[in-house]
Amino acid sequence: MTSPEGFEVIYVRYWEKVFAVCYNSTERIELAQSMTQDIFKSIWERRDSIQIEKSIEHYLVRSAKKKVAEYFRNQSIRSKHLDLASHDYCAAANCTEQDVAYSLLVEELDLLVGRLPCQCRNVYRMSREQGLTNKQIAQELKISERAVEYHISKAISFLKKNLPEYDIT
Repeated sequence: MTSPEGFEVIYVRYWEKVFAVCYNSTERIELAQSMTQDIFKSIWERRDSIQIEKSIEHYLVRSAKKKVAEYFRNQSIRSKHLDLASHDYCAAANCTEQDVAYSLLVEELDLLVGRLPCQCRNVYRMSREQGLTNKQIAQELKISERAVEYHISKAISFLKKNLPEYDIT
């Protein structure tokens, strides 16, 4: 499958099935399209090293199911964090004041993250905003897990240095 023509044959033959698996689970067209694109992009990027033991169709369907499971897992984690943050916020006496402070912190954090070097910024966002594991980030960016750990440490160190009044972890 190292040739563009071979990849195109696989894409044309199976993209609808991969899309259907993603769409039937999420019921969101744009999300299913994005997942389908990510799956085929990943296959293309790993075309020289990928080992498919069973049929390509089985591999693609399994990849789609994993992508959907990953999405729902990340959504669940994000939802739990937002619920906890919301509960903690509204339980406080100065809810409005804290909302303003929180908004300012988020703005400041976004600006600082934007100042990080490109790879460091990407790794930080994938870890902290998308909830990906170090292994997933390493695979996606084609770097070692150790490099992922380095970039996260570097980002957190930079944020702590530039936001000394907050406990950034």
